[in-house]
Amino acid sequence: MTHGDVHTYRESGLWANRVEGGRRVVNTAVCRGDAVAVGREMAAAHRVDHFVHSEHRSRGDGEVVEHRTFRWVPGGDRGYPDAMSEDETVELMRRRMFLSERDDAERIVRAVLRTLAELIPPGTAGRLAAQLPAELADDVRPVATPASGADRELAGFVGRVAERAGLSEPEAIHQAGVVLEVLGEVTVHVADQLQEAVPEQLRPLLAAGGSRLAG
Repeated sequence: MTHGDVHTYRESGLWANRVEGGRRVVNTAVCRGDAVAVGREMAAAHRVDHFVHSEHRSRGDGEVVEHRTFRWVPGGDRGYPDAMSEDETVELMRRRMFLSERDDAERIVRAVLRTLAELIPPGTAGRLAAQLPAELADDVRPVATPASGADRELAGFVGRVAERAGLSEPEAIHQAGVVLEVLGEVTVHVADQLQEAVPEQLRPLLAAGGSRLAG
């Protein structure tokens, strides 16, 4: 097991996904199948290994009952690119948003990225952009005029996402939560920095998704 590998395991009554070398659980699910599916998506996004651990073991350090690799194998049949494409990233978010149209999902993703770029330090924005597909990276480049005051609070963030994406505020908080949750999964090398960089009120969105915050 190496840095960046994804572990799916049971802890405190829930199934969790954690990245090898990371300091926090990336996401949780009640059902094993849901957690395994998300863990597999995370591993595929970063071309690393995915380990599923026994239900009776915790913290991902017990018996491995499933193992799948998404690494590139020289001379083999796994010619994966280095990262998810724009289409793959938007499609993953579209499914999590329960939207039927890709264009709707892309509009929301870009609105969230642009609003996020106004909140986080330039260095963090640059590192995040470096892990995103080139077509989406421009939306999270460091901005000349960062958000300040009320715009850095939850209501300000949600309001600006709603305006940019053409959503109601309840829709915006849920869909922004989906985008931030997926960002925490597919940009594992900067996820902890991103968690620390956003204003405190927004951290539940990044950690757990908007539906949990709203609920």
